[in-house]
Amino acid sequence: MLLRMTESIWQSGKMVVFDSGFCVFQALIEVKKKGLFAAAVIKKRRYWPKHIDGEAINSKLRDEPIGTQTALPGVFDGVHFHIFCLKEQEYTMMIMSTYGTMEEKRETIRSIAGEKKTFKYTEVFHNHFKGRH
Repeated sequence: MLLRMTESIWQSGKMVVFDSGFCVFQALIEVKKKGLFAAAVIKKRRYWPKHIDGEAINSKLRDEPIGTQTALPGVFDGVHFHIFCLKEQEYTMMIMSTYGTMEEKRETIRSIAGEKKTFKYTEVFHNHFKGRH
């Protein structure tokens, strides 16, 4: 379905931000092969998406401070991708992306126990929050 939805912009080099319902590992790889960059939120429904070890990522960031971000690189079928991770208060947000850097783009604020904490979203998180609605 992702390939059909994006066919009119193949080979354009544009970025497409997908909802978690479209986070299918192989589909994002195929979209990249068609000349588009893509990102999708990773969520555990019944299972984690294929090839994503969400439990290991959660364990790695469990004790990190809110706002901690990291990128886990990978290659699948010759396509480079990253799993970008952002530690939130109650969970770790994860986005699979075929583009992006750890360059900080936009500052955000979280209130934790009445205390304000600021940090900057990196490129992929900034694009997600900018384009999600």
